[in-house]
Amino acid sequence: MGVIIRQSFWNMVVTYAGFVLGAVNTLFLYTHFFSTENYGLVMSLVSVSAIVMPFIAMGMNNALVRFLPREADKDRLLSFTLLVPTVIFLVLGAVVYGKGDVLAEFFPQGELIRDFVSLAFWIAVFSAFFEVFFGYAQAHMHSTEGVFLREMFYRIATTVLLFAVHFGWIGEIQFCYWITASFALRMLLMAWVAYRCRPFRLRWPSARKYRKIVSYGLFSSMGMAIWAALLEFDKSILPFYESLTTEAYYTIAVFIGMTVAVPYRSLYQIANPVLAKAIAEKDTARQEDLSCKSSMNSLILCGGLFLLINCNIHDIYRLLPSGYEAGVSVVLIISLAKLFDSISGLAGSFIVYSRYFRWDLVFSFCLMASVIGSNLYFIPRWGMNGAAVSTLISLLVVNSLRVGFVYLKTGHFPFRWNSLVLAGVLAVFYGVFSWWDFSFGPGAVATVGVIVVKSLLIVLSFGAVVLKGGFSPELASLWRSVLGKFFPGRGRA
Repeated sequence: MGVIIRQSFWNMVVTYAGFVLGAVNTLFLYTHFFSTENYGLVMSLVSVSAIVMPFIAMGMNNALVRFLPREADKDRLLSFTLLVPTVIFLVLGAVVYGKGDVLAEFFPQGELIRDFVSLAFWIAVFSAFFEVFFGYAQAHMHSTEGVFLREMFYRIATTVLLFAVHFGWIGEIQFCYWITASFALRMLLMAWVAYRCRPFRLRWPSARKYRKIVSYGLFSSMGMAIWAALLEFDKSILPFYESLTTEAYYTIAVFIGMTVAVPYRSLYQIANPVLAKAIAEKDTARQEDLSCKSSMNSLILCGGLFLLINCNIHDIYRLLPSGYEAGVSVVLIISLAKLFDSISGLAGSFIVYSRYFRWDLVFSFCLMASVIGSNLYFIPRWGMNGAAVSTLISLLVVNSLRVGFVYLKTGHFPFRWNSLVLAGVLAVFYGVFSWWDFSFGPGAVATVGVIVVKSLLIVLSFGAVVLKGGFSPELASLWRSVLGKFFPGRGRA
């Protein structure tokens, strides 16, 4: 777990930096530099490409993580995992360029997006090949560079291009083409990083030899596609019941609430390859150890961030334009949903990388039924709060089913008694610090000061409880290592 913690730390730093930059782009630059209509166009391009991408990648990125470590002819396997999305890309490309006008009619903004269907397609293609090369790097236990390219590169490019729009160097429509080019450059950089991990040579593969990988990829890609589509379902259905203003409030609140899961995302980037290797070696003790430790470390890191966000949420909203504070409850509900999603151990990953991978599609369909049904029930009654409750219920249901399934098949359970104790500690901290409100006066500077002071108090007190309580020897060891670099005597204590 030590290598996981170390790489996860840097992955988390990069991922958080990406979230911060993404927040700046979303909350400030887009709103000031772009018209509302063209901002919606950009978001449509990215959202549609996110739904299409899994169908092009065909789960080949996950297949590399699972099969590459035990494959003798690694070059031929990589070649096969690149050939599959290439074939799909050619077929789908013929459809897009031959029937693009028909496809555009499926969107409410068909007239506006008609000329940009091909851009969404190319973004999906570049993203799919990026994921394949990223899977190759992950299989060699190198994830930090890929995480940087995934989390930071697109956002840095967006920031640069937004300023280019602001200064009149490019137009808002040209921005769409340049942002597509940034995805292409990101893919090429990831291919270079993968080559550095282990130089490869593309060779013509045998399709018959890798039939099991096609089967695995089909189930994996369908599950990914369902997840990608459902992430956008609440945002798609909400405008049918509420105003577009409410949609804007909800989008910002969801963005803030989902930040809770960033540490987990960093953790599983490196934990997944280790788990896949343990499954391949039938090392059940290692599998259970990874599940329990990942769950506890996620509870600490994601729980700490849950406190920082929700105990400061009213002050955070004071920094945003008036009206957005209507999403305060949404932030709490979404962050609770993502917290439970994060602490469910590696149950989902175990299913994907084990011989039970077909069950991932079953659970994806369960999620789909839960999301669609609960959204259609709760949104007409509770508006955007209903959409958030739907997310909470859906993630509770699907993760409970996954954890239960893994327990029935292996006896592994990600939670221990100290998980319940730490959950109680989080509840107490939330009750105290969310109730405690103080002010340094009017103005943004004073509000930022309140956030900083309260956050420092939360980090120091919660961190002390975690370290003294011995909840995570890995994080305690990392803390001593960091402390030892600055205070050598204290680091050895």
